[in-house]
Amino acid sequence: MPDDPKIPYVTWRRGRPRFEPSPTLRKQGYAGEDLKDAQGAWLTAGQALDWSREFKRKLTMAQHGQKPKRKP
Repeated sequence: MPDDPKIPYVTWRRGRPRFEPSPTLRKQGYAGEDLKDAQGAWLTAGQALDWSREFKRKLTMAQHGQKPKRKP
């Protein structure tokens, strides 16, 4: 859809968000997945943006050999 927001690491299928890793990320073991919440509902654009930012943060930490901090 032409109105789908542009979010890093997220593609849209019929208005639904999906993680589609690049060839480089696939070589690192990442696989594509639908972006849904714990109850199985599709993420909104805002939630997909939050997911993308968190994924980038974890990816950056992994590239620098750091482990993510546990959330309280």
